[in-house]
Amino acid sequence: MDNKTDSTLDCEWPKGALPWILLGGMVSLGVSSFQDPNVQLIQPFEVIRDVSLMIFRSNTAIKSVFWSAIGIHFLEGIYCGWILKDFKIEWNTKLKWISQTSLLGLPSLTLLLKKLENVTKRE
Repeated sequence: MDNKTDSTLDCEWPKGALPWILLGGMVSLGVSSFQDPNVQLIQPFEVIRDVSLMIFRSNTAIKSVFWSAIGIHFLEGIYCGWILKDFKIEWNTKLKWISQTSLLGLPSLTLLLKKLENVTKRE
């Protein structure tokens, strides 16, 4: 087995504010959806919970959206692993891509697909 790896497939954090917004949104939605509505939260989470309740109308709907998003991100991570199985890269690089895609979802998957497209064009 060839120990040389292609550094163009190294995992890197996507550029821009979108990954941070997505990450903050998921954390905020999770915290606000699992808090008792009768318990006072710190101000940012109260605002997020109020806006979420205004949009989704119930705490159950907020939880459903949260768990659906978690499931979709998990499936994106599995898809990422399935894509990378044919490439000769180190397992820890694959694990980084799978973890990052499970955490961030589409921005990370898009970045990976662009990198894979560049690698296959070079060959």
